[in-house]
Formats: sequence, C-alpha cells, structure tokens
Amino acid sequence: MLDNNFKIKLEMLSDWQIGTGAGIPGGIDELISKDVEGFPQVPAKTLVGIWRDALERLCDGLGGNWSKWIEVIFGNQPNVDKVPHYKPVPAILSLQPARISENLRSKIGGDKRLKQALTFTKVGVKIDEASGTSETEALRFEEMGRIGTVLEAEVECEKTNEIISALLILSAKLVERIGGKRRRGSGKCKFEIVGITDADIEKAVTTIRENKPTTDKWIEIEQIEFTQNPSDWQTCEYTLTLETPVSIVTAVLGNVSETLDFIPGTYLINHFVKHFGQDVFTAIQNNNFQISP
Repeated sequence: MLDNNFKIKLEMLSDWQIGTGAGIPGGIDELISKDVEGFPQVPAKTLVGIWRDALERLCDGLGGNWSKWIEVIFGNQPNVDKVPHYKPVPAILSLQPARISENLRSKIGGDKRLKQALTFTKVGVKIDEASGTSETEALRFEEMGRIGTVLEAEVECEKTNEIISALLILSAKLVERIGGKRRRGSGKCKFEIVGITDADIEKAVTTIRENKPTTDKWIEIEQIEFTQNPSDWQTCEYTLTLETPVSIVTAVLGNVSETLDFIPGTYLINHFVKHFGQDVFTAIQNNNFQISP
C-alpha cells in the first residue's frame, strides 16, 4: 500500500511543451512553463489532468462501478444546476508541480547557458487547410523542453488503502504523453511512482481482480463513503453498423494517422441522450448509465 506521501517521476522520451500562452514579442511566440528559478516544470494541474484521464480509461476498461473511485481519488465537479442532489466531493490526492531534481539544480547553479540548454526554440508554420501548403507570414517560434528531461513531484494522498494504491499504480502506467502537441509526436514520457517495483504492479493487478465492486456493497474509506447503485445493473446489447470507413485517430506520425480498432462508448453518448432523453444524461452524470466500446 502506498504511503500518504510519495513521489512521482516524469522522464521525457521526446521533446515536450507545457505552454503558458505567453511569448516574447518579436522573438518566441509561445513559452513553456518555468518555476521561479527559471527551470522548466510541469504544473500540478497538468499532472492531475493527465493522471485523472488515465484513471478514467482504466476504470472504463474495468467496467461495473469502478468509476466511482475516480471521484473518491480526484474529486468531482458536479453541475449543481442540473443535478442539485449531487454534492461536491473533494479530492484526496494533491500534487506539487514536477520540477528538475535538486541535484541537477545545484550543479547548474546560476549558469545561464546551462539553464538555457534545457530548452530550445522550434520553428513552426501554419498550414493552409485549402491548399495543404504553408501560409505566408505564418512563421512562428515555440520554446520546447528537451528529450531526456527528468522531473519529480511530491504527492500527498489524504487517505489510502489497497484499492486506491492499486488504481494509482496501474493508472500511472497508462500515461504515455503529456503537454501540448502530444498528438503530433511531442510529449512522450514515462510516468511512474518512485519506488514501485514489478512485484508491486503484479500485486496491484491481483488486488483489482480480487476486489471487484458489487452492487450491494458499501465502500468506506474512513470519512469517505458511498453506496453502490441500489438495484442490480441491467445490460442490453447494441449494434453499430458502419456504412463508411471510420477513423478514431489515436496518433499522428507525419502524414500518417493511426486509428483505434474500436469505437469508444464515450463517442456515442450524445446519440443515446438524443434518443432516450435527458434522464439518460442525468444517469450518465451519476455513473448509473455506461456505454461500453
């Protein structure tokens, strides 16, 4: 089981960018995020977002009521106007920004040249959608972090148990890219909890297999508790017949797009809501209605 305080390590396997939306007039159009000392960093909100997304994919794959644990770990953001009885749930997990290690910081010290070497300027250009060629006067310069950068972040988990630990360990393994332009080859990374071994991963898998949520069981974590759905889940099959080729883009390599070999259920939510009405939308928000791939 994970301690209440632990570290994550982020190793960049390609050039990367966490943009700030700001630039240097007449120089760089987009700068990457840096800490107060001028070292590249990954903001905490970026880490939370990418980790939550990985946990959502994991829980969707497990099915059943595993998605309830997403709210337990990362909290929720209910639309109280549409679902007034749905109370906000605070996150039990909090992260600090991922920063360059103190060892490397001390070696670089105040040497501006070494600090600047952690990043480089990449030239880009806007492509005209109609002609497929570069637009005139659309040259731009973007700051990028270098491949091989290693960053660490402090993590605090207010409450933990074997299931929470297992979900965090396994979902961390699903993080493969982070930051901007990750669909264009940038931001490939290795995301891991410091100190976790292959044996820990195997134990996490076993924990998930042996603790499948049931519909009549309370799950309690000290002050945090919620009930599973009061009635048993009902399942019905749907058939989707493709009349033309469909591409669900998962990666872009040059001018080649890779596609999934299935259609995620999330892509069909709007169609189900339009057909069955607002009740289905409310049920989806409460994790009482799920659409499998």
